[in-house]
Amino acid sequence: MTPVARRAIAAGGLIGGVVAVGAGLTWYLMGGGLDRPIKDIKPDYTPPTGGGGVPNKTGYKRIDAILDALKKVAQQTGIPLGLMIGWIAKESGGKLSDTTSLDERGYFQLMPDESKTLGLDHQRLSTDSDYSIQAGVLLIRHYQSDVNDLNVTSAGTSYYWRLVKLGHSMGSGQMKKVVKAAIAADSAGTWDDLEQFALGMSIRGPQPKKWFPFVDEVARIGRPFGFGTEGSSAVVGFFPYDRSKTGLANLVDFVDWSNARKRSEIGIALMEGRGKGYRVGDGLHLLGAENVG
Repeated sequence: MTPVARRAIAAGGLIGGVVAVGAGLTWYLMGGGLDRPIKDIKPDYTPPTGGGGVPNKTGYKRIDAILDALKKVAQQTGIPLGLMIGWIAKESGGKLSDTTSLDERGYFQLMPDESKTLGLDHQRLSTDSDYSIQAGVLLIRHYQSDVNDLNVTSAGTSYYWRLVKLGHSMGSGQMKKVVKAAIAADSAGTWDDLEQFALGMSIRGPQPKKWFPFVDEVARIGRPFGFGTEGSSAVVGFFPYDRSKTGLANLVDFVDWSNARKRSEIGIALMEGRGKGYRVGDGLHLLGAENVG
């Protein structure tokens, strides 16, 4: 074989490898077979506990260095500070230059296709701290839209933000498959219900047994800093809520009892609630049928 021929074959193999990687990334993002690696990132120290308020130490020195910037972004966007801290801790440990074999980059570890979708400079994620944080905001918003489409939980709950992270971790397509299967089995009422169902699933591609515990760890790290509200996953129509009245009194005031459709919607919602709180328009909770009064 001539040197020219060998070089031609080598070039063909390289091109084929690039094509294969690109196809693999696309398959991953669609919820297919390629799975992301989980890094073994250890905290630098044990953060102090107690004292009240939002902690000023995360356990990760690099994240401590950008904590003020993250707090500012959380205030501006409404994205929980704890979600961003937990996300960064498990994905990069706060190391801006961190990359993977799949060329994930930045604090939040964006895939090349994610950067392309969001119109970002993928290389800059590894060199510009502020840019990398803002990219994380766009990434979270992107996966929020996928969770919103499922209509399985109210925006702002811990359940909701865990689903956002799950979409990034295992791929939005795979996350949707799991959630839709759980909804069909009446097993998506809470995050715990969903996780219990998912861990028993047999499914091709990224595995729930790998990624649900990973998301739990993200939430554990972020919880001291705020990780969304705890409470209902159920979604009910929005209406004004008078803090001086009970949940039942607010419901009575809201319902147009001459409107059969509205009576039916509220009645079904209460019966399906099984006593759990419901999110309402101003962020308070209307208690379900077993707890109203």
